[in-house]
Amino acid sequence: MDEILKAVLKRVRPSEAERRRLNKVADMLIDRVNSTCEKLKVPARAMLVGSAARSTWLRYERDIDIFILFPEDLPREELEKRGLAVARKVAGKRGKEQFAEHPYITTEFEGFEVDLVPCYDVADASKIKSAVDRTPHHNRYISERLTPKLADEVLLLKQFMFGSGTYGAELKVQGFSGYLCELLILYYQSFKEAIIAAGKWIPSTIIDLESSYPDRAEVKALFEGQPIIVIDPVDANRNVAAAVSMQNFATFVRACQDF
Repeated sequence: MDEILKAVLKRVRPSEAERRRLNKVADMLIDRVNSTCEKLKVPARAMLVGSAARSTWLRYERDIDIFILFPEDLPREELEKRGLAVARKVAGKRGKEQFAEHPYITTEFEGFEVDLVPCYDVADASKIKSAVDRTPHHNRYISERLTPKLADEVLLLKQFMFGSGTYGAELKVQGFSGYLCELLILYYQSFKEAIIAAGKWIPSTIIDLESSYPDRAEVKALFEGQPIIVIDPVDANRNVAAAVSMQNFATFVRACQDF
């Protein structure tokens, strides 16, 4: 198994040159966002989030997520208006407006797919004003705990999920998000241990890194019917694995058993 894992890691881990290039492009985008905020007199700042910020991106992933953080007391309408104004200016003509809970801009820049997302810079992740407000907190939580060795273990888990068709929390996949992969590695401390444990998962499996709920019955009542419950360490009211369908839960468990 160790030989297989070494070979896979070598194939999916970005090279130093690829890391430098991504970091250079991300820095350029952050500078552009911050300077645009100054020019437009917008009280906001840029932050790189997601796998690009945490060195947990697979070699073939070309995504950069830049969040534009606004003060908590800014009205929602103003956040959307000013956030989009900054994002459009940075993205230029290639920018396309998308809509999740509120609008954001996607663009292509230097060969990368870029999301420019306005959000609130909330002090307490359990008191968010929009769903994306948790993301900067996720970034801090993972970055403070993930060592380079553990980041490699995340790459192995993500690639394994990709191979089994269970990677991705979007509606068309209903699988495991990148953040969820990171939490599983923090919990189990290695790809190998995660796979051994997951092969024994049963529906309503609970993972609670911060021991937010002493009573497991309460967790099952709160997140009834969900095949796997991973309590968000920055917001105990959320199941990070809520997107995982029973089909993909079962597929992943069987893939772990087979491996």
